[in-house]
Formats: sequence, C-alpha cells, structure tokens
Amino acid sequence: MTAVVAEQHGERDLQGEVDTNKDKSQIGYMVYDEEDEYVAYAAVQAAAPATAGALVRDSIKLKHIEIGIWEATVSYVSPEAQKKDPDIGQIEWDFDTTGGTQHITSSFETNYDFHDPAWNPMEFQNAIDVSKKKHGYEVKGLDIVVPKLELTCTTSFAPNVVTIEWIKAIAEMTGKTNDAVWKTFERGELLFMGARIKAKYREKTTVTFTFSASENIVAADNVMIGAGGGGAGFGPIEKSGHQYQWVYFVQDVQANQVLMKAKQALIETVYREADFTELGLGN
Repeated sequence: MTAVVAEQHGERDLQGEVDTNKDKSQIGYMVYDEEDEYVAYAAVQAAAPATAGALVRDSIKLKHIEIGIWEATVSYVSPEAQKKDPDIGQIEWDFDTTGGTQHITSSFETNYDFHDPAWNPMEFQNAIDVSKKKHGYEVKGLDIVVPKLELTCTTSFAPNVVTIEWIKAIAEMTGKTNDAVWKTFERGELLFMGARIKAKYREKTTVTFTFSASENIVAADNVMIGAGGGGAGFGPIEKSGHQYQWVYFVQDVQANQVLMKAKQALIETVYREADFTELGLGN
C-alpha cells in the first residue's frame, strides 16, 4: 500500500500561499496508510515543496499518531537562517588542543635537592613524591598536563549508506585505535571516541565523528627510565600514543639509605585496533 500524504494548510492563506513576509513558516501534513517511519518521512519530503516563496525547507518533524498515521510539520526559514550540513563527501574538521592529564611516577630529571644539613638525604632516582608507610615506601607520583588533541569531523552520507549494519559497525569501532597510518596520524595515535548521527533529509544523513590524538613515543625521543642519581637508567622507551606505561620500583636499603629504584617500565595495550578507512572518511 502506498502512503497517502494530505496537506493541512497551517500557515497558508486562503489562496494557499505561505506568507513570505515572515522569516520562517510551517506547513502541516498528515500521512496515512504507512507504518514505516522512514517511508513516511520520504513521502512527506516528496510532497512538501523545497521552497516557499523566498523561504527554503529547513526540517521535517514526524509525530506518530496511531498505527499507519503520522503528523508531519515542515519548517521553512530564510536562506540566511538555514543550518546547512556538509554536502555528501565534504568533510568539516574541528580541533581542540586543550591539554589532557596523565599520572606519572618518575621525572626526566631531579634538578634540586634542598635538605637539612644534619639529614643524610635519600636517593629516589627520579621517583616522585615518595612517602614512608607502615610496611615500606610508596611512590605517589602526580598528574601532569600532556599534549592532547581532540578532533571532530562532520560529513554527510547518502541515506542508503547509513544502514543499521553500518551503524552497528561504527559502534563496534568505538574505543579502538587506528591500525595503520590514517589522515597523517601514525598507527596507534588516534582513538575513535564515537559518532553522532543526524538524519535530517532523505537526500543525506549527517554524521559527526570524534577522535582523541596522542603522539607516539619512539626510540629517537630518548625517553629513559631510572636515570637519576648518576644511574644510567634503561630505555629508550617506545610506546604508541594510547598505550599505558607504568614503572615498577623496588626499595634498596644501603648504608642507612632507602633508594627507590626503577626496575621495569611496562607498556600495556588497553585498546584494540581497527581499520579507520571503514568509517567512510577516506585514507
């Protein structure tokens, strides 16, 4: 059965014209003999004119009345007021470089050591904020600001692309990192945070993707662990941007000294990888 669309004149005058002296207007419709919301939406769009005088169609809203019956409101605004989504294939990027935080337990270098002259200073070998507990010592560390880049990109797809299967695939990629170079970011530097999908017209569906970027650490960066107090330390450390690094310390008591010595730096993979080209944004 084919959907039947009947106009409710709404803001049209007696001659059936929309008042174009306003900067916005609406036309109401009823849809009969259709249970599928998507089909009802398409039927209204086919029936509603793209323009009304100087105004352009801005949105279509559906309200389910009962089985097979829908009430639709089509809004028209001035071209200047219309919120325009990207065309199909066009990508709009937004960036936020506000720093993130990371908890660390060792520093690159201990610059100064001020102490009581009567105190035999302890050597902590770059361990940060060490305190004595009942059964030993604890390295508390601290939170620092680290480079962090949040990216969002908005684009539009043809409606036949944004299927339930596609949406499920996108959802399953959330919380995964890029498995190869993508948009100039090296493998492991991008974390996919998810997507927001806005179906406004049948002609296109607008999707906004969100990513978090964190730079990889490579051997050339020469990041060493436990190199304080004249020790050579070990490294250099290599890790991808979204792997987690933690350092294991042991207590070494020598000549009434308690040395906090870094013995291991462990790099943990906490996110799985995915092929980001499957997002439909290219390479």
